[in-house]
Amino acid sequence: MREFKDTEGRAWQVTIDIAAAKRVRSLVGLDLMDISQGGAVQQLAADPILLCDALYVICKPQADKRQLSDEDFGRGLSGEVIERATTVFLEELADFFPGARRVAARKTLEAMQRVDSQLREALDNLDIDALVQQSCGYLLSKLPASSASTPMDTPTAT
Repeated sequence: MREFKDTEGRAWQVTIDIAAAKRVRSLVGLDLMDISQGGAVQQLAADPILLCDALYVICKPQADKRQLSDEDFGRGLSGEVIERATTVFLEELADFFPGARRVAARKTLEAMQRVDSQLREALDNLDIDALVQQSCGYLLSKLPASSASTPMDTPTAT
């Protein structure tokens, strides 16, 4: 069991077992057992709304005790909380599987974490000012000449 805290400071325990997986399948329409390419892990990592829906269903017994609706739960998820909740969810999911499927799920999770790390590094090294100047220069070069320097067609007398 892993835990994350929402924006309100409420702790949520994430435990994936057969009962939780069945709730997610029936209420969210996501098969957590699908670890194929494009399966549950990739879908959850790519879609924060789907992830939050699945998290709510997994944490529903806790939400029910707190008398929180899915909307109340969702209001507590944003920014860094979603990132932490995603990590907690995917690690818990990977540990749910036995044997070779656990290895495959872990490798998928590790690959996603490497890509995320590389993306962060690329963004940290990105020179936004240079890109903006380059883009503005390109756009300005595509603008038509101003009307002050363009002769106007004048009607001729007939």
